[in-house]
Amino acid sequence: MSMVAEVTAARHCDLKVSATAVVVNLASGLTDAHITHDETIHFSNLASENLTKLLKSFLRKSDSW
Repeated sequence: MSMVAEVTAARHCDLKVSATAVVVNLASGLTDAHITHDETIHFSNLASENLTKLLKSFLRKSDSW
């Protein structure tokens, strides 16, 4: 992910930054299992539900900062 470059650029512009990364599967070669597109989609959908809840909660509280 290129998150570091974007955060560095945003901070250079004096912007406040919050970052979140989601890993949905292990990198290829870390296990003997073959990574399928269907598994990636499945775990991405699970992660998106949780991430949506997290971000909505974060944004509701954002007016306090």
